[in-house]
Amino acid sequence: HLSDVRLLIRNLPLAVDTKKFREMCREACLKWAPNSDPRIVHAKVLTEQRRLDVNGHPRSRGRGFVEFDNYADAIACLRCLNNHPNAGFGFTFQARPIVEFAVEDGRVVAKRLRIKQERDVRLRLKR
Repeated sequence: HLSDVRLLIRNLPLAVDTKKFREMCREACLKWAPNSDPRIVHAKVLTEQRRLDVNGHPRSRGRGFVEFDNYADAIACLRCLNNHPNAGFGFTFQARPIVEFAVEDGRVVAKRLRIKQERDVRLRLKR
């Protein structure tokens, strides 16, 4: 299943942590769609626990996932960053950002749908 709100961003600068990553994605969305109010549900930079940076923190693997509240914000972020080294945020011509919609595990998607349906049934029974 391809997610319509979750993005995988590769070739992140190694200095980018999860907080900077979240800010970068929000700013990219606003750069492409200035009138939007992007809400990020979840953002995470993947790290290697065995390899530490100079500060003793796990080193970035150069990729991260970001999940937006809606499709319009996700596509704005994708369009602003994908293959645009001049988008700012520390990217270079040698390390262009590669942005794609994330592939989700079908079992997880089915479980979320089942939980949502069960919650809807409980709400209807309460009325």
